[in-house]
Amino acid sequence: MADKKIVCLGGGIGTVNLIKGFKGRFDEISV
Repeated sequence: MADKKIVCLGGGIGTVNLIKGFKGRFDEISV
């Protein structure tokens, strides 16, 4: 169970970073 929680936490952080990266790219494109 601990391993699954760590994987979920890491996946969540990775997803957040992806979303932030996409937002940053869209901002650069719109400018």
